[in-house]
Amino acid sequence: MAQKINESKRRQLEAVATMKYKLGLSNAEIAKRLDVSAMSISRFLDMALDAGIVRISVRTSITEDDELENNLKNRFGLRDAVVASGGFDSNPLSVTASAAAEYLDMILTDDDILGIAAGNTIGMTIPHIRLSSMRDPSDLHVVQIMGGNYNAGKSNPSYMINTFVNRFGAKGFLMQVPQYARTVEQYEAARASLWDTFLAQWKSCTVLLFALGTLSEEIINENDGMVSESDYDELVQKRAVGRLFGYWIDSDGKLLDCSSNRKIFAIPFEIAKDVPLKIAVSSGEDRIPVIQAALKTGLLDVLITDSRTAKKLLLSVDS
Repeated sequence: MAQKINESKRRQLEAVATMKYKLGLSNAEIAKRLDVSAMSISRFLDMALDAGIVRISVRTSITEDDELENNLKNRFGLRDAVVASGGFDSNPLSVTASAAAEYLDMILTDDDILGIAAGNTIGMTIPHIRLSSMRDPSDLHVVQIMGGNYNAGKSNPSYMINTFVNRFGAKGFLMQVPQYARTVEQYEAARASLWDTFLAQWKSCTVLLFALGTLSEEIINENDGMVSESDYDELVQKRAVGRLFGYWIDSDGKLLDCSSNRKIFAIPFEIAKDVPLKIAVSSGEDRIPVIQAALKTGLLDVLITDSRTAKKLLLSVDS
């Protein structure tokens, strides 16, 4: 019979089990992240087994499809995958955002520095985060990894950073620049004085959280003219499939040689590759081309999506 434990202890055991069996960390590595002894980690894992959290796979309160997760990991060489399932009428984006928040609750520790990109999906994720695995959430550092926009809504990274600061007392770093400069000249002028500061913050990150954007005409108005109609036409002509950290990529995951990519304020791919854990949150069939492309960049360690998107993604690759 499974051991009865309270909700707080269950979340702790889920976090330890996730680090051990899904992220593949050793007991010593987990102990260092949580600032406890390796013997304590062994005891926690035994408790997780007794409580029914650990069986053949890790079971958490996220509704998951283990087979889909394993197929995604094996097919794309991911470190981890989370597939969220809801009811028949559930919103895939909503259940994916909730799953992403709970995943972060399980893996973030006091020593982490979390880099956050802009986007509606990440904006939906942030309000659900509880930081339940951290001893002191105010120790968390949150860093903006791409510029913002003039929309004060939840998709703006400044809103996300301020949410962490206001809710948890976390330490936040705001870039205070747009995603794209209006001109290359304006970009170069701002870069001359700000880029070294940005690089120092980005290089300190231990976890990146980001969504994957698609190409649509809405991008023209998204940043108050920062992406012009000619910029958009160029992206269409060069067959952009979407963007990663705001950078436009083609179907092979390669950076496009385009105007927008020459005036963007965002973490460079070569810096992002050195961040220990990179988590992409993306949901919807329209995201499949950009997910496929992003997977080819080597910049995704963890993919969090919904079951319908996961199935379509696997079918599109195997067809």
